[in-house]
Amino acid sequence: MSVCLTSPIAIIVAIIISLLLAILFYKKIIPKFFFKKENGKIKHLLEKLFTILITIIVFFLLSYITFLIAGLFFTSCSGLGSYTPNIFAGDMLKSSVNNLGLVEIRSTVFTNGESLNSKSIASYSKILSVEQICVLLGNSIQNKDEFIVNQQGKVIQYEGSFTQNNNLLTLCDRGNEINESISAWELEEKHGIKIDNCNLTENNENKYCIVAIVGEA
Repeated sequence: MSVCLTSPIAIIVAIIISLLLAILFYKKIIPKFFFKKENGKIKHLLEKLFTILITIIVFFLLSYITFLIAGLFFTSCSGLGSYTPNIFAGDMLKSSVNNLGLVEIRSTVFTNGESLNSKSIASYSKILSVEQICVLLGNSIQNKDEFIVNQQGKVIQYEGSFTQNNNLLTLCDRGNEINESISAWELEEKHGIKIDNCNLTENNENKYCIVAIVGEA
Protein backbone atom coordinates (compact mmCIF):
# COMPACT_ATOMS: atom_id res chain seq x y z
CA MET A 1 0.00 0.00 0.00
CA SER A 2 1.29 3.44 -0.84
CA VAL A 3 1.99 5.90 1.95
CA CYS A 4 2.37 9.61 1.26
CA LEU A 5 4.05 12.04 3.64
CA THR A 6 4.13 15.81 3.43
CA SER A 7 7.63 17.19 3.90
CA PRO A 8 8.36 19.70 6.72
CA ILE A 9 9.48 22.00 3.91
CA ALA A 10 5.81 22.46 3.02
CA ILE A 11 5.11 23.71 6.55
CA ILE A 12 8.06 26.13 6.46
CA VAL A 13 7.08 27.45 3.03
CA ALA A 14 3.48 27.89 4.17
CA ILE A 15 4.51 29.84 7.28
CA ILE A 16 6.93 32.13 5.42
CA ILE A 17 4.47 32.96 2.64
CA SER A 18 1.63 33.47 5.09
CA LEU A 19 3.76 35.70 7.31
CA LEU A 20 4.80 37.91 4.39
CA LEU A 21 1.23 38.23 3.16
CA ALA A 22 -0.02 38.95 6.69
CA ILE A 23 2.56 41.75 7.08
CA LEU A 24 1.44 43.20 3.76
CA PHE A 25 -2.15 42.98 4.92
CA TYR A 26 -1.24 44.66 8.21
CA LYS A 27 0.79 47.50 6.68
CA LYS A 28 -1.07 48.29 3.48
CA ILE A 29 -4.52 46.82 3.10
CA ILE A 30 -6.12 47.40 6.51
CA PRO A 31 -5.08 51.08 6.88
CA LYS A 32 -6.24 51.83 3.35
CA PHE A 33 -9.64 50.12 3.32
CA PHE A 34 -10.74 49.71 6.93
CA PHE A 35 -10.04 53.05 8.59
CA LYS A 36 -10.83 56.62 7.74
CA LYS A 37 -9.74 59.76 9.46
CA GLU A 38 -12.37 61.65 11.35
CA ASN A 39 -11.69 65.35 12.05
CA GLY A 40 -8.04 64.66 11.40
CA LYS A 41 -7.81 61.97 14.15
CA ILE A 42 -7.64 58.17 14.14
CA LYS A 43 -8.57 56.14 17.16
CA HIS A 44 -5.18 54.52 17.45
CA LEU A 45 -5.92 51.96 20.12
CA LEU A 46 -9.00 50.51 18.45
CA GLU A 47 -7.23 50.59 15.14
CA LYS A 48 -4.26 48.62 16.47
CA LEU A 49 -6.41 46.03 18.24
CA PHE A 50 -8.63 45.49 15.23
CA THR A 51 -5.66 45.36 12.89
CA ILE A 52 -3.85 42.78 15.00
CA LEU A 53 -6.96 40.63 15.35
CA ILE A 54 -7.71 40.64 11.63
CA THR A 55 -4.05 39.98 10.80
CA ILE A 56 -3.93 36.93 13.08
CA ILE A 57 -7.07 35.50 11.48
CA VAL A 58 -5.70 36.15 8.00
CA PHE A 59 -2.35 34.59 8.93
CA PHE A 60 -3.92 31.30 10.02
CA LEU A 61 -6.19 31.15 6.98
CA LEU A 62 -3.27 31.82 4.66
CA SER A 63 -1.13 29.25 6.49
CA TYR A 64 -3.75 26.56 5.92
CA ILE A 65 -4.23 27.44 2.26
CA THR A 66 -0.54 27.74 1.44
CA PHE A 67 0.22 24.51 3.33
CA LEU A 68 -2.25 22.65 1.12
CA ILE A 69 -0.72 24.18 -1.99
CA ALA A 70 2.87 23.60 -0.86
CA GLY A 71 1.96 20.02 0.02
CA LEU A 72 1.32 19.35 -3.66
CA PHE A 73 4.98 20.08 -4.40
CA PHE A 74 6.64 18.70 -1.27
CA THR A 75 4.85 15.39 -0.78
CA SER A 76 6.63 12.11 -1.25
CA CYS A 77 5.04 8.69 -1.59
CA SER A 78 6.75 5.47 -0.73
CA GLY A 79 6.29 2.44 -2.94
CA LEU A 80 3.60 -0.18 -2.73
CA GLY A 81 5.86 -2.62 -0.97
CA SER A 82 6.73 -0.33 1.92
CA TYR A 83 3.44 -0.88 3.73
CA THR A 84 2.52 -4.48 3.11
CA PRO A 85 -0.79 -6.19 3.96
CA ASN A 86 0.95 -7.89 6.89
CA ILE A 87 2.03 -4.56 8.40
CA PHE A 88 -1.42 -3.17 7.73
CA ALA A 89 -3.10 -6.16 9.39
CA GLY A 90 -0.77 -5.91 12.38
CA ASP A 91 -1.74 -2.26 12.85
CA MET A 92 -5.44 -3.11 12.60
CA LEU A 93 -5.11 -5.79 15.26
CA LYS A 94 -3.61 -3.30 17.70
CA SER A 95 -7.03 -1.68 17.92
CA SER A 96 -9.19 -4.76 17.29
CA VAL A 97 -7.68 -6.68 20.19
CA ASN A 98 -8.91 -3.94 22.54
CA ASN A 99 -12.38 -3.90 20.97
CA LEU A 100 -13.50 -7.48 21.34
CA GLY A 101 -16.45 -8.51 19.21
CA LEU A 102 -16.18 -5.54 16.84
CA VAL A 103 -15.43 -5.87 13.13
CA GLU A 104 -12.98 -3.54 11.44
CA ILE A 105 -12.62 -3.33 7.66
CA ARG A 106 -10.04 -1.31 5.73
CA SER A 107 -8.90 -1.21 2.15
CA THR A 108 -5.45 -2.50 1.21
CA VAL A 109 -3.43 -3.47 -1.85
CA PHE A 110 -1.85 -6.77 -2.86
CA THR A 111 0.92 -7.03 -5.44
CA ASN A 112 2.27 -10.20 -7.02
CA GLY A 113 4.00 -12.46 -4.51
CA GLU A 114 2.70 -10.71 -1.40
CA SER A 115 1.12 -12.83 1.26
CA LEU A 116 -1.00 -12.61 4.36
CA ASN A 117 1.04 -14.48 6.94
CA SER A 118 -0.07 -15.05 10.55
CA LYS A 119 3.53 -15.15 11.79
CA SER A 120 4.39 -11.81 10.20
CA ILE A 121 1.14 -10.24 11.37
CA ALA A 122 1.83 -11.38 14.94
CA SER A 123 5.28 -9.81 14.76
CA TYR A 124 3.96 -6.48 13.50
CA SER A 125 1.08 -6.41 15.98
CA LYS A 126 3.56 -6.77 18.89
CA ILE A 127 0.73 -7.91 21.15
CA LEU A 128 -0.40 -11.27 19.78
CA SER A 129 1.28 -14.61 19.19
CA VAL A 130 0.97 -16.58 15.98
CA GLU A 131 -1.31 -19.05 17.81
CA GLN A 132 -3.79 -16.22 18.40
CA ILE A 133 -4.21 -15.29 14.72
CA CYS A 134 -5.99 -17.03 11.86
CA VAL A 135 -5.86 -15.70 8.29
CA LEU A 136 -8.83 -16.46 6.05
CA LEU A 137 -9.90 -15.94 2.46
CA GLY A 138 -13.44 -14.71 1.97
CA ASN A 139 -15.53 -15.71 -1.03
CA SER A 140 -16.65 -12.15 -1.75
CA ILE A 141 -13.36 -10.94 -3.24
CA GLN A 142 -12.52 -10.27 -6.86
CA ASN A 143 -10.21 -12.71 -8.64
CA LYS A 144 -10.36 -15.17 -5.76
CA ASP A 145 -8.58 -17.85 -7.79
CA GLU A 146 -5.44 -15.68 -7.80
CA PHE A 147 -5.13 -16.03 -4.02
CA ILE A 148 -3.50 -19.30 -2.98
CA VAL A 149 -3.97 -20.77 0.50
CA ASN A 150 -0.53 -22.22 1.23
CA GLN A 151 -1.25 -23.19 4.81
CA GLN A 152 -4.79 -23.26 6.18
CA GLY A 153 -5.26 -20.43 8.64
CA LYS A 154 -1.60 -19.44 8.33
CA VAL A 155 -0.57 -18.21 4.87
CA ILE A 156 -2.47 -16.81 1.88
CA GLN A 157 -0.41 -15.68 -1.11
CA TYR A 158 -1.42 -13.47 -4.03
CA GLU A 159 -0.23 -14.76 -7.41
CA GLY A 160 -2.05 -12.33 -9.70
CA SER A 161 -0.24 -10.35 -12.35
CA PHE A 162 -1.79 -7.01 -11.51
CA THR A 163 -2.16 -4.94 -8.36
CA GLN A 164 -5.26 -6.09 -6.52
CA ASN A 165 -7.39 -3.85 -4.29
CA ASN A 166 -9.24 -5.68 -1.55
CA ASN A 167 -10.41 -5.21 2.00
CA LEU A 168 -8.89 -6.61 5.16
CA LEU A 169 -11.33 -7.58 7.89
CA THR A 170 -10.27 -8.08 11.49
CA LEU A 171 -12.28 -9.43 14.39
CA CYS A 172 -11.01 -10.32 17.85
CA ASP A 173 -12.78 -12.03 20.74
CA ARG A 174 -12.26 -14.72 23.32
CA GLY A 175 -11.49 -18.00 21.61
CA ASN A 176 -14.66 -19.61 22.94
CA GLU A 177 -16.80 -16.67 21.87
CA ILE A 178 -15.48 -15.70 18.45
CA ASN A 179 -17.93 -17.99 16.64
CA GLU A 180 -20.76 -16.07 18.25
CA SER A 181 -19.27 -12.80 16.99
CA ILE A 182 -18.91 -14.22 13.49
CA SER A 183 -22.58 -15.20 13.58
CA ALA A 184 -23.66 -11.86 15.03
CA TRP A 185 -21.96 -9.97 12.19
CA GLU A 186 -23.20 -12.51 9.61
CA LEU A 187 -19.69 -12.91 8.28
CA GLU A 188 -20.31 -16.40 6.92
CA GLU A 189 -23.38 -15.20 4.99
CA LYS A 190 -21.68 -12.04 3.70
CA HIS A 191 -18.13 -13.24 3.09
CA GLY A 192 -18.05 -17.01 3.60
CA ILE A 193 -15.92 -16.63 6.73
CA LYS A 194 -15.79 -19.51 9.21
CA ILE A 195 -13.07 -20.76 11.47
CA ASP A 196 -13.21 -24.48 10.69
CA ASN A 197 -9.62 -24.34 9.43
CA CYS A 198 -8.27 -22.27 12.30
CA ASN A 199 -6.15 -23.89 14.97
CA LEU A 200 -8.55 -23.02 17.79
CA THR A 201 -9.55 -25.21 20.71
CA GLU A 202 -13.17 -25.04 21.76
CA ASN A 203 -12.57 -23.99 25.37
CA ASN A 204 -9.91 -21.39 24.62
CA GLU A 205 -10.61 -18.30 26.73
CA ASN A 206 -7.61 -16.31 25.46
CA LYS A 207 -7.98 -13.53 22.94
CA TYR A 208 -8.18 -14.81 19.38
CA CYS A 209 -8.28 -12.83 16.13
CA ILE A 210 -9.14 -13.50 12.51
CA VAL A 211 -7.74 -11.52 9.61
CA ALA A 212 -9.67 -12.08 6.40
CA ILE A 213 -9.36 -10.85 2.84
CA VAL A 214 -12.85 -9.81 1.79
CA GLY A 215 -14.68 -7.85 -0.86
CA GLU A 216 -17.70 -5.64 -0.57
CA ALA A 217 -20.49 -6.98 1.66
